[in-house]
Amino acid sequence: MAKGSEIGGSGNRFFLNDQFSGNANNVFSYGDAGDRIYVGDWDGNGTDTIAIRRGNKFFVRNSNSSGPADFVFSYGDPGDEILAGDWDGNGTDTLAVRRGNTFFIKNSVSSGFADSVISYGDAGDTVLVGDWDGNRTDTLAVRRGNGFFVKNSISSGYADRVFSYGDAGDTILVGDWDGNRADTLAVRRGNTYFLKNSLSGGYSDTVFGYGEATDTVLVGDWNGNGTATIGVRREAPSFTYSGYGDSVINISKPGGINASALASISYSGGGYFSIWTLDARGQANDLLVSAFGSYSGTVIFDNWDWMAKSTSLEIHASGPWTITIR
Repeated sequence: MAKGSEIGGSGNRFFLNDQFSGNANNVFSYGDAGDRIYVGDWDGNGTDTIAIRRGNKFFVRNSNSSGPADFVFSYGDPGDEILAGDWDGNGTDTLAVRRGNTFFIKNSVSSGFADSVISYGDAGDTVLVGDWDGNRTDTLAVRRGNGFFVKNSISSGYADRVFSYGDAGDTILVGDWDGNRADTLAVRRGNTYFLKNSLSGGYSDTVFGYGEATDTVLVGDWNGNGTATIGVRREAPSFTYSGYGDSVINISKPGGINASALASISYSGGGYFSIWTLDARGQANDLLVSAFGSYSGTVIFDNWDWMAKSTSLEIHASGPWTITIR
């Protein structure tokens, strides 16, 4: 999706790429597969990261890595359309609520009333967010077919610039593709991207392929170098193990050996039931379950940096069990 908009799609696995090439250089998990996702520089350090939206609550993570949210806040109503941008040019992205063609803009990542309210375009327009003139302040643009109506200030009124790019049915992305501080457009067709470094019609300046045609795409400056690149969002694979009684099983985790993971566990036997994680040396790491009788639950593991990562599970049971790792 375009910069500032909800990302769409599903999955909690993110494959980020710091270059216009075919391979991700950062893969991590965050949130749940059904979460609503936004991208922004929430702490002003120059790096874009992920925020999760659940209703009108936002769970912001300030690094592109697995783990819990760094802070949580509320804004707007659960049904509002939300946009993200740096509306006041202070280097930090914040939120705006769109209701029809009215925008309620907040200049801090916090709850409370809007700092400014403007109207722009029509209620049915597709809206893009970007720093179109390189003044470090994000503003709005309206898309109608393959025409773009760009506004360079947070205000009502007529567009400051109008141009055409791509075809009416194209997927459009927004980013600063060449690091000159001004956002421009890219067209996505399948898994091919046509980047334009100016707000004008004509041929693309860069063409490259990334991911798969069915991927959900997100745009951000993932490493703080001033240039926007591509990431994709996908469903995480899961690994299921079943057995009866005592056992030690080798496991796989969707994010690899160094990632945290969730284990959904069910046990329908009697007596004492326990599961320990074991590291590569066979040493016990963490007690995931300790229960008498039947059990059903989900636990997170390997979410501590100081702890050796788990490669197997030691199960003590007197009946059937199933473990699914996500």
